[in-house]
Amino acid sequence: MGTTAWIYEAMTKRLLALMESGTIPWRRTWRQLASPRNIRSDKPYRGTNCFWLAVIASTEGYSTPYWMTYKQAIDLGGHVRKGEKATPVIFWKPATYKSLVGEDGDGGEIEVKKSYLVVRLYYVFNLDQCDGIAAPAGQPQSLRPLVTSSQDACEDASRIFTEYCDHERITVRNGGDQPSYIPSTDTIQVPKMEMFNVVEDYHATRFHEAVHSTGADGRCSRSGVKDFDSFGSHQYAEEELIAEFGSTFLCSIAGVERTETVENAAAYLQHWAAALRANPSMVVMAAQRAQKACDYILNQTSENGLTP
Repeated sequence: MGTTAWIYEAMTKRLLALMESGTIPWRRTWRQLASPRNIRSDKPYRGTNCFWLAVIASTEGYSTPYWMTYKQAIDLGGHVRKGEKATPVIFWKPATYKSLVGEDGDGGEIEVKKSYLVVRLYYVFNLDQCDGIAAPAGQPQSLRPLVTSSQDACEDASRIFTEYCDHERITVRNGGDQPSYIPSTDTIQVPKMEMFNVVEDYHATRFHEAVHSTGADGRCSRSGVKDFDSFGSHQYAEEELIAEFGSTFLCSIAGVERTETVENAAAYLQHWAAALRANPSMVVMAAQRAQKACDYILNQTSENGLTP
């Protein structure tokens, strides 16, 4: 089994175990834990790795967001405890190769450089798995309190959504009972706030549709939006998972705490379990594309004065 196939299978197996216990992994982990980051560089992990490490931290009971390689633990003057199990993370590195496309007029060969991505697998340990290493002073708290979102968080969520839609000239309609993004008219429709049981779900739903809108041509250009085929297809399922992840990422950035129970959670989890079993690579690809979508949304809002 290749490197990417192995990590796809490992991630999917862990997620399916959580789903079978009644947990919605992409909501639980992001709500509870601070964003995973490398202890040496203090840079947060992104996309697939961020989601994956948050899942592992939650299921293993780690109380810190800090991760490191075995060598980094040694360099920091500590060590990984004997018997501790490493967690794999993926890094994609750009590479190029030369391709012959023909001959020039003098009989010489014409070469062009083509780029591609090479996957590299690294193994990291949580700070809780190590001895002799202290958490950096003044850094993010390891655990987020499970409390109702503050008014400031809801205002930030509204500002992110509004600034993005204004910048992109997306039409926003409030009303009806079915949230949607309509590519043909570049329109987001979301029920009015009073239709939701909790205000946090209102903001999460708006983010969900905003992430869908990034799939349009001229933005992130995803086939699940610009070449939509049918409800229930693999393409549709992957686009929905991208929007699920993206909404959760944006809620986390804004500080919106989602504590509600999803209606019909059993059917919801069964749907996603079936989709992930059919395509184990879906979770990795969805997390990567969700990160790109969020970067696009936040870049637009930062241009208008909001710091992501």
